[in-house]
Amino acid sequence: VQSTDVTLSTTMVPIVPPDSLRAVLLWGERPDDLDLWVVSASAEDTVYWQRPDLDPTLDDIKLDTDATTGFGPESMLFGPDATEGLYQVVVNVYQQLDGEDCDIVACSFLGGETVEFYDSSGLITTSLMPTVAGPAGS
Repeated sequence: VQSTDVTLSTTMVPIVPPDSLRAVLLWGERPDDLDLWVVSASAEDTVYWQRPDLDPTLDDIKLDTDATTGFGPESMLFGPDATEGLYQVVVNVYQQLDGEDCDIVACSFLGGETVEFYDSSGLITTSLMPTVAGPAGS
């Protein structure tokens, strides 16, 4: 029998309350800081790190974890009182913390970035971000 090392990646997610949804962003070591955003259907209201619990128009949607040093996770909770409607869950490359300029590599999705969606029964779906050539916005 040959010995091999296996690396497993796990995510610990707080229990999601009934009638709620949690979006969790995970990534690798680079880029240093990705941001999870929620944008309203009208694109007028946004929840993200500078605005973790924006205003009454997005009711019960809150950024409850903001990771800034690689790997994540960032976590956004849609509570039971969130206004029913369509929202975009967006991933944004924020910055490199080591002072590296945002160039085509440093500020691009490197592949493997994922957003996992959970309800009170557990993981319901996973979305894998595509690799983007060039400076990434959202």
